[in-house]
Amino acid sequence: NKNHLPPNAYWGLEYSPVNIASRKRETVMKKNDLRILVALGGDKGTDNIIKVVNSVLDINSIKNIDILSSPVNSIANNGLIFNSKKRINIIKNILNIERNLIKYDLIIASYGHLAYEGMALGVPVCVVGQKQFQANFANDLSKKGVCISIGDIRYAELSQIKHKISETIKYQVQLVKKAKILLDGKGLERISNIILSKHEKLV
Repeated sequence: NKNHLPPNAYWGLEYSPVNIASRKRETVMKKNDLRILVALGGDKGTDNIIKVVNSVLDINSIKNIDILSSPVNSIANNGLIFNSKKRINIIKNILNIERNLIKYDLIIASYGHLAYEGMALGVPVCVVGQKQFQANFANDLSKKGVCISIGDIRYAELSQIKHKISETIKYQVQLVKKAKILLDGKGLERISNIILSKHEKLV
């Protein structure tokens, strides 16, 4: 509630941590042969990644699954998720994440910067909470209509995860439209301007 915030606190989607120069992705998601990105950040281990991938294995429209390996959480070739007819790739050492996000039809990401970047670029995003506070914020974003929230993945069943991912595919047009309104890609610029203005007053 903004009324209860101190005067030097700035809160809202207009301060989302992104700086997107242009909106490059204008196409609507295909109905079949979808390419998705699973990016769950630096959480220890691969249990959550395996859980997400296993939940989409029987979603027929998804054909390609890229898994982003975090620098702090390297992903090994795990037989639990690679015994599949779908094309599953592990990608790492990405120099320009914005350029790569554009090519996906769907992003499944943990709550954080990458999720905001995907939404600002116009890619449908399904947000995973790997900790309780992440689940809470993801649920808040979902209520805004800019993404679909899986909630706390530690307590989600595979069927629940599959349902939420399917919802993201089903409502992708509405999600992208709302995200483009509420996340204009200039959040970091606004944050920088606030910092500079405060600094100028100090000096």
